[in-house]
Order: sequence, then structure tokens, then C-alpha cells
Amino acid sequence: MGVTAHPTDDDGTEAEAVAETAREEGMTWATFLDRGSAWATPVALDERPHFAIVDKQGRVAAEHHGRLTEGTPEFDGLASAIERALGG
Repeated sequence: MGVTAHPTDDDGTEAEAVAETAREEGMTWATFLDRGSAWATPVALDERPHFAIVDKQGRVAAEHHGRLTEGTPEFDGLASAIERALGG
């Protein structure tokens, strides 16, 4: 699941941009806009970029603040967290 948190999106263009990026990047998982940071604020996901792995119970199982590059320990850690969250 992806959640994009932005405080403003008055004209609806953000949803279109997120959908286009998801298609271009081959993202097949659910992606949601968190308008006004209604979800991100209570769970303290307040930096951008911010990557969070949400488990099947809806809890933040792992997270990373800042740039994320494939092949780094941070990337590998999040990949492992995804596998754990999926029960693998």
C-alpha cells in the first residue's frame, strides 16, 4: 500500500499525477492520498520523503526517512520488512 500525504490538493491534479506515476512505475499495490495528513499525522509520518511499511493489522512495521536507494542497507531493510509484513 502506498500513502501520499500532502496538505493541499484543491484542484484534484494530485490524484491524477499519483495515478499516472503508479502506472508508469508499474505499481500494482493500492495507493491512497492522505489529504490534510489525516493518517500521517497521528502515526508521526511527518517527513518527506517518508517510506512506511504497514502490516496486515494496520501498524507501521518499519519506516525510513529521506532518500532511499536500491542496494543500500536501508533499502534491504525495508524490503525485508515488506516480506515480514506479508507473512513471508
